[in-house]
Amino acid sequence: MASFSTVTIPANTSIIPVDTRTIPKVLYLPTVSTNAGRYLQFKDYYGTSSNSSFTVSTTGTDLLDDLNSRYSFSNAFGSISFVADGLRSWRMLSLYDGSLTPVAAGSVIPLNPAARYSFLSSNYSGSGAVSNVGSNSAVGTATAVFASYTSASPGFISLGNFTTNYILSPSVTSIQTLVMIAKIKTGNVGYMLDARSALGSGFIYTTAGGIGGDWTAAGVYYKDTVLTSMSLAGSDQSTDNQWHHFVYQRAAWTGAVTFLARFSLNESAFADCAEIMIFTQALTQQQVKDNFNFFASRFGWTPVS
Repeated sequence: MASFSTVTIPANTSIIPVDTRTIPKVLYLPTVSTNAGRYLQFKDYYGTSSNSSFTVSTTGTDLLDDLNSRYSFSNAFGSISFVADGLRSWRMLSLYDGSLTPVAAGSVIPLNPAARYSFLSSNYSGSGAVSNVGSNSAVGTATAVFASYTSASPGFISLGNFTTNYILSPSVTSIQTLVMIAKIKTGNVGYMLDARSALGSGFIYTTAGGIGGDWTAAGVYYKDTVLTSMSLAGSDQSTDNQWHHFVYQRAAWTGAVTFLARFSLNESAFADCAEIMIFTQALTQQQVKDNFNFFASRFGWTPVS
């Protein structure tokens, strides 16, 4: 299969595997009037069209479905097919978006956070504000004050026990779910998170029963991927020095969130933190599992189905 920048489709070809590993490609369709009934299918053969897309173009006055003269394609492993109507158009028969092709583990985060503050070594340098690497650039950066940063994989910050260390997000509109990947240390005391004053009783403290009514009234809690009683969300059951995937959700609210500290930016938890995500939708258990599986290899977890 030869690489090309432009090509005229040969007369004896019906299925065209397109090589998009290098430069973008433009493929010129033959004239409709002399190819009535001819079928053509184009396939992103290597799954690299997101790096260098390919374009299907008509010639002369021909059109695609009577509307356009060109169609650019950038779906990895996707395909598109046409048949000539013998008059002036190539009629589209199918368009496959590549969604059935498995994505390589760890390559694309499976969910769509409004904000993601990542201390993983691939995302954070160890100092300064924490950039939002989520989907909404308008959310902005988080402020982090911590005892130390470890750049060795996975990459994480460490907070002192009951100190003035904290992670403070900017205000986010219509929050429903908070995700935090953290390691809670033995002897811990402090706050897992605190959503006051946006939620008048929006704290989760790291002792049994230390949960504000704004969470216990309508909250949902997952530890790793297991749906667990909200009454245990802040208890010292998690002080095992192991990385866990904590998920907290409740009815939507708007405001800033202090992670691993009190909203007054003190009384921090004795913990390490690698990831924080803020979602404006409630996650299903399967979505919680998908997110957990995305990080599984980095934190030594066994993926779940």
